[in-house]
Amino acid sequence: MAKRIFIATSGSRGDVEPFIALSKALQNAGYGVVLAAPPDFGGWIASHGIAHQPIGDAARGYVDELASAIERNKFFRSLKNETFEQRAYALYADLLKASEGADLLIFSMMLAGMTSVAEARRIPAIGVYLQPLLTTADFAIPMQRRFSYGGFLNRLSHRAADLALWTLFRGWWNAMRRDVLGLKPLGRFHDMRTVNGKPMPLLFAISEALLSRPRDWPDHASMTGNWFLDGGEDWTPPPDLAAFLKEGPAPVYVGFGSMPLGQSKSKAHMIIEALKLSGQRAVIARGWGGWDDDIFAPLGANAHVIDAAPHRKLFPLMAGVVHHGGAGTTAACFRAGRPAFVTPLILDQFFYANLVRRHGAGPKALPVKSWHPLALARQLAELTSVPGYGRRAREVSERMAKENGLARAKDVVQSVIGLP
Repeated sequence: MAKRIFIATSGSRGDVEPFIALSKALQNAGYGVVLAAPPDFGGWIASHGIAHQPIGDAARGYVDELASAIERNKFFRSLKNETFEQRAYALYADLLKASEGADLLIFSMMLAGMTSVAEARRIPAIGVYLQPLLTTADFAIPMQRRFSYGGFLNRLSHRAADLALWTLFRGWWNAMRRDVLGLKPLGRFHDMRTVNGKPMPLLFAISEALLSRPRDWPDHASMTGNWFLDGGEDWTPPPDLAAFLKEGPAPVYVGFGSMPLGQSKSKAHMIIEALKLSGQRAVIARGWGGWDDDIFAPLGANAHVIDAAPHRKLFPLMAGVVHHGGAGTTAACFRAGRPAFVTPLILDQFFYANLVRRHGAGPKALPVKSWHPLALARQLAELTSVPGYGRRAREVSERMAKENGLARAKDVVQSVIGLP
């Protein structure tokens, strides 16, 4: 009987997609795989032939709440309220039950409490990051707006963030260990990347073409390369989009994924004005932002609105990409060899905006809170008028093409539990 791997993730579409790719790779290697993820991704996961275990609440509502809390500077407060703790209790109770019989747990570190589930199950665990969240002197914690403050302060920023998060979570985490898992409490300086006090293997699904592996990371931290989800989507541009693409020069893509932008209509009007000022043709993806087609009617034939499309298929058709700086979107943009103009809103989006700029693959980022039609128009025009941006993006793409992140991740799994 094949060894069973229980994989768990949470968050938005970009937080789930790499884990579908990993699940497919491990299943194709002969392992038995179950992927636990929010219920609204069930159909998508099943379409790739992966068994889905629904966990937690629908992703869209939760991500909306989280982004709103961050935008109102109430993120940490939102993690201390009674509703959050009740959700966490229910979530980890579900995860404990669903992981019965597993030989290995692999999980997004957004579900860091899975280390305690592994302890309760007495099985090994592997933590996964889509961001480089591990102490290093090379760069600051990726939630900072600056890329680096110098070696000492960079390391301090990571350690301070770890301590702050554990201090924030310790109360409900230890209560969950006691009430749900039947385990003893953990101490004041617990390392959330350990199981039974020992470091667990960590996989960073990040390309070294984008970010060199920090020299001071421990051996149990593997930077595998991105996990891209290929296949399973027989997508070609629908007739209306295909016609739009043929009617003029390659457009820019404008999309912000799952990010619910505050004052959505006012932000949309800024984009409209900026596109008019820059003269750009655009494919605009609604995503979770709530923008309706009629909002963009003033752009006439210069804009085409879509619900969504697979980035790996759509981005190569674009002249450039305007996005929020999510880890997955950034990687997909570089993979397509397209320049990017990043408008970050929260958390690690500023880190990925900095990476784009450091690679010389796009104009300076403009945070959402600093939007103004003239400033947006200036960056939009620069995105497609500076040849070096596209050239440098293609150089990164060529290096990414030589990586096989899923194969490297599979090797780590085999080193932990052996062949299927």
